[in-house]
Amino acid sequence: MNTLTVLLALITVIIGLSLKLLKKYFLTHKNIRRSNQEIEKQLIKHSELLNNAKEMYEMEKQLHAIIDKRLLQLEKEFPCPTTNTDLTSQKTERFTKSYKKMLRSTLKLLKVEHSYYANR
Repeated sequence: MNTLTVLLALITVIIGLSLKLLKKYFLTHKNIRRSNQEIEKQLIKHSELLNNAKEMYEMEKQLHAIIDKRLLQLEKEFPCPTTNTDLTSQKTERFTKSYKKMLRSTLKLLKVEHSYYANR
């Protein structure tokens, strides 16, 4: 009887420890599954951010292409005139140069400002 109680106590301890290990196993399994889901969510979020960045880059390229096109149109509309000695043509030439310079700098500033705010 004495050995039977010792054996029963030993079996009870072994079952208790086994249950404790089994509980720890299931908690670990649950945590691993949860962390895998979190990693999956983060990957989806990063891929969405990457797609958004690609779209913004394409839009920026289109904007720069439009600005460059406008600058070329400006050069075609107001080409650098040949040297004239007429006073009114000199005033017109200075005005045209100043206007072109102002438009060119404004369009370039738009490119720079867009790039600045796009990268923030």
